[in-house]
Amino acid sequence: MEFKGLCLGCMTNKGEAIQCPKCGYVEGTPQVLPFLEPGTLLKERYIVGKHLSANGEGVTYIGMDVTASKKVTIREYLPKTLCSRVKDDDNIIISPGNKLVYQDYLQDFMEIGRALIKLSNLPSIVPVTDMFEANKTAYIVYEYVDGKPLGEIIKRARRFTWEETRPLFLPLISTVNSAHSIGLVHFGISPENIIMTRSGTLKLQGFGSPDAHLAETELTPEFYEGFSAIEQYSLEGKKGKWTDVYAVCAVIFYALTGKRPPDAVSRSYEPRLNMPAEVAKSIPAHVVTALAGGLQVNIESRTHSMEELKNQLTNPVPRRTEPRPRPVQAPAAGYGDRYVDESDFQQPGSRTPAPPP
Repeated sequence: MEFKGLCLGCMTNKGEAIQCPKCGYVEGTPQVLPFLEPGTLLKERYIVGKHLSANGEGVTYIGMDVTASKKVTIREYLPKTLCSRVKDDDNIIISPGNKLVYQDYLQDFMEIGRALIKLSNLPSIVPVTDMFEANKTAYIVYEYVDGKPLGEIIKRARRFTWEETRPLFLPLISTVNSAHSIGLVHFGISPENIIMTRSGTLKLQGFGSPDAHLAETELTPEFYEGFSAIEQYSLEGKKGKWTDVYAVCAVIFYALTGKRPPDAVSRSYEPRLNMPAEVAKSIPAHVVTALAGGLQVNIESRTHSMEELKNQLTNPVPRRTEPRPRPVQAPAAGYGDRYVDESDFQQPGSRTPAPPP
């Protein structure tokens, strides 16, 4: 590939044009501190392009692997609450008094990278191709996935049928279960972090420090309204693989109905979800039951693992494979500690069911 005339916005050749005809990126767009300047070369191999996204843990750039002549995405550890960067210097400047916590999160970042390398052969995860330290921070390089965020696809399609949804999500659930088996919980599963490829498969991205998706930590938290579980909003809530179960079920609910669930804080006051009657009638009863179990606000009542969720989605009779996590808060009103069924999805226009005994 010829790198002269490379667009730093999409990593295609724009020739002599100042503005890329494909993505609209303008050559010479100034650096946005504390992000790296577009055009920076890392490890004498990776050209850094514009930043694509950022959260409390770091930033993701589009990039070019000049050795392999292919596009990549580059994740930089860059917690803005703990460090900064000045113009014309790529090195990170750790804020006074934050050296130890900065180093702790840096080690977490690298451990997650190493764990992802072990999972890179799984079908529903974006593979890691490289990891290295530079500029007093660290970088994880991912394979570039050609596709669109699932949220964009759902908006265009309005909603999926269960026959379309099932083959998309079962491999993703198995992949998340494999991540859980080595102690890696995502905490940020959402339509924004799931890519639908051009071949029609789903790829999960966005693994990182749990503290970037939890309240009351040293990192600025990032929540996904409708997809983050209630325990992520407080220090006391018990977090774990059941937190990802909630998020996956919320994404499936969104795919099937075309409507994002209300945020978990609101649902702590009104736990029931509205499912349009025509949607409920088109979905097998055991699937509705499985989603209701995974979308319980109270973790004591919620489906506990991805293995259990997959069993419920694929078998008409739900079955439990693991004990519930111990309760950490009072059950949501109207639920107690029972295991709920499809009646917990209220159909608009129907009478509000009486609360269970």
